[in-house]
Amino acid sequence: MLINICAKKNLVFLLIIFSLLVFFVSNLKIIDYGLPIFDNSDEGAFTASSLSYLSAITGIKSNILDPIIAPLINVFLILFLTLLNDFIIGSQNLLEIKNKFYLNPELFTYYGRIASLIITTASFSILFLIFKKLKINFLIYFPIFISLLFSMFANDIAIRNGKNSYYLLFFLLQFYFFLKYFNKIEKFNLKSYIYFALLASLAWGTNYW
Repeated sequence: MLINICAKKNLVFLLIIFSLLVFFVSNLKIIDYGLPIFDNSDEGAFTASSLSYLSAITGIKSNILDPIIAPLINVFLILFLTLLNDFIIGSQNLLEIKNKFYLNPELFTYYGRIASLIITTASFSILFLIFKKLKINFLIYFPIFISLLFSMFANDIAIRNGKNSYYLLFFLLQFYFFLKYFNKIEKFNLKSYIYFALLASLAWGTNYW
């Protein structure tokens, strides 16, 4: 009996991981759509906001048009992806990377889209945890999970260099922690208030509305 329960849990976990992997890979294949000529109409303002945090290095005038948190996280992820792909894997030096971005400025948007895809995938991982917290039967929540994961809504958020992926992440994180303490209200303490205050601040700094 115990073995069967463990086997079912492992199967559920593998199905979720496989679904998220298919979602990530399928969107990664089309993430360079429109580049280098075209980008999404919402990407221009978010790219400008993100680049503002690098104005001291690039000399580009700071022009933060979006709430401050999402562009800041976006810059960190873009720098990390650049370091991983170009510096570590590609074995390029800093001057070569600088020239590469100078000659191909659309790379900033490209890496930004990958960052959004990573954040969106993480958001759906949290959605799975929310379903588990709610103790919904797998046969009920899995079709819902799949329909949301491969919807146009998720696709639009995942492959756009914008703030909506970060907003989705913080929204689901807040809901997850709400369920966590709602089911065990006796564990709601000062640390819990700090968690919710931090998440609310990050959410507010990601999207004002």
